Amino acid sequence: MFNCRKISELVSRSLDGDLSFWKRVQIRMHMMMCSLCRKFRRALLRIDGEVRNAAEQEFVADENVVLPESRREQIKELIESGQD
Repeated sequence: MFNCRKISELVSRSLDGDLSFWKRVQIRMHMMMCSLCRKFRRALLRIDGEVRNAAEQEFVADENVVLPESRREQIKELIESGQD
């Protein structure tokens, strides 16, 4: 049986749908006994839903926001150098 830390990792991965049948069964078994992991899963599903809803919304750029030229150059240099 997995501990809560492992379950939280698996629950997170399950949003991408890349878990085996047996791992999903183990998650369900753990969830039947652990209210904290159930709360974590509900919160994660809520966050995932909100992010998906936000991603579906049309992005409208604010034409009044202007990025200073110096900052544009910094960003350009970072992109060209491959750094974060």
